[in-house]
Amino acid sequence: MEIPVTQYIKPHGHTKILRIVIPDECKPMMEKLAELNLHITCEALHRGLVAQYISHKEGDFAIMLSPIEKSHDQLVKMINDFNEEAFEGWLKDMTDE
Repeated sequence: MEIPVTQYIKPHGHTKILRIVIPDECKPMMEKLAELNLHITCEALHRGLVAQYISHKEGDFAIMLSPIEKSHDQLVKMINDFNEEAFEGWLKDMTDE
């Protein structure tokens, strides 16, 4: 399956939508992320590192740092390892006043 990933481009934070192919078995988790208003973002860091995030309007819930050559595998891992209960607790903490 193909998913949209928002890439933040340095130095000014302009964005570009990438289309990334991930295994079809990630589909249920991607549907869950969308249901929770989460999306995938990324940015290239220095020295060949990539930061990938599971993002929400309240902030970045999860982050995965990896070398560029391992970024696809790490993205799939981050998606598959998503924990809804942990996210709900994080969101409650982010929105409590």
